[in-house]
Amino acid sequence: GGERWTVGLVEEPAADGAPGLALGRDSVFVVTGAAGSIVAAITADLAAASGGVFHLLDRVPAPAPGDPDLARFATDRDGLKRDLFERLKARGERATPALVERELAGLERLHAAASALAAIRAAGGTAHYHCVDLLDGAAVARVIDEVRPAGRIDVLVHAAGLEISRTLPDKSTEECDRVFDVKSDGWFNLLHAIGDLPVGATVAFSSIAGRFGNRGQTDYSAANDLLCKTTASLRATRPDTRGLVIDWTAWRDIGMA
Repeated sequence: GGERWTVGLVEEPAADGAPGLALGRDSVFVVTGAAGSIVAAITADLAAASGGVFHLLDRVPAPAPGDPDLARFATDRDGLKRDLFERLKARGERATPALVERELAGLERLHAAASALAAIRAAGGTAHYHCVDLLDGAAVARVIDEVRPAGRIDVLVHAAGLEISRTLPDKSTEECDRVFDVKSDGWFNLLHAIGDLPVGATVAFSSIAGRFGNRGQTDYSAANDLLCKTTASLRATRPDTRGLVIDWTAWRDIGMA
């Protein structure tokens, strides 16, 4: 009839009529992907708002206090890149820009973890750092056992994630598994380990790719949408837990993109 139909977006408030959580020094936070730069920034905000107890989980080892490279990462990144280039050559490796960037990316995560720890302590909070692979269910359970004496988790933030944008002919099965599993299996391992421990709220970090898809990101899109679906199911499985999912877009100068 001469008309065209499409899907549009409508802005609506996030408020659901329920009161927000009251955060304080006795609030217990569990945060995955804690060495991500955007996650560290958000953790700093949560710490400033609460001064609470934080359990930070990431595959990155705990940053070494006084590591000069971490200080230089924030103040002299270009000089640090030149030094990393020379160190690679001294080790007999072929010092390519890609290798230097890989070394720098590792330092970025260590710096983010150190920043999160410092922000928590500056806010008067308590920080516990756990080097753990979320795909290791037994290791995740051991971390939650350390949290369990508190009697509850007030806020569970699942921010761990990995994105490898490649079309299927160029992406290995192993890469697909890594992208999908860290979000999905990591989430299931957390919920399984938590068991009947009360949880005030879960906040899962999803992506607009989970809602709209994206080229070369079918695995990433599926994992993010799964977080939305399983969080919706908390209405039935954990009615006392408020479940939130944020479909983030990209940030400038920070985050995976």
